[in-house]
Amino acid sequence: MLRVEIEAVAARRLDLADSAAIGRELKAMADELGGVDVLVHAASVGSTCDPAKFDQIEDVTPQGWERMMAVNITSPFLACQTLTNRFEDEGGNVVFLGSIDGVKSVPAPVPYATSKGALGAMVKSLAKALGQRRIRVNLVAAGVLEAGASRTLPVALRAEYLKHCGLQRVGRVDELANVVSFFALSNTYVTGQTIIVDGGL
Repeated sequence: MLRVEIEAVAARRLDLADSAAIGRELKAMADELGGVDVLVHAASVGSTCDPAKFDQIEDVTPQGWERMMAVNITSPFLACQTLTNRFEDEGGNVVFLGSIDGVKSVPAPVPYATSKGALGAMVKSLAKALGQRRIRVNLVAAGVLEAGASRTLPVALRAEYLKHCGLQRVGRVDELANVVSFFALSNTYVTGQTIIVDGGL
């Protein structure tokens, strides 16, 4: 689909729970593109259940937990590790997509909040580890959006969110994308930060 919509794009199908495939495919893609300027890791698992829903503690299985952690925590680390040496000497930007679930005390499924909280800690540490290579690492944490994992939010919790949100509405995907785009393409000095895009919760 990406190859159809965007010219000169390299696209590969990849299971982010498969750690061996991450290294193999990203190295091949970096070779195909001739290096890396920006890494944006936006994929995540929003629920341990099938079909996806707002997980209750009793719903969580060991297998569901392990897959979520593999995709939400391990895969961004492995992607960053794999591509670190593919950045040019002038460095570049790494942007991870997180959630307010990992930053603020809000009603959230325990596995999802745990994975996003760990991602925030990873960003702080990676920013120190990669700073000498001029690689900046930041996290953009989304509030409730009109699409994505937000669709599993129960109606009562969505109403509660809107009641406390300063802008009194959920966010649009393009509003989140604009913030990610800035940190991916224009940022030169901000690193190790979590930028919250939640309409003022």
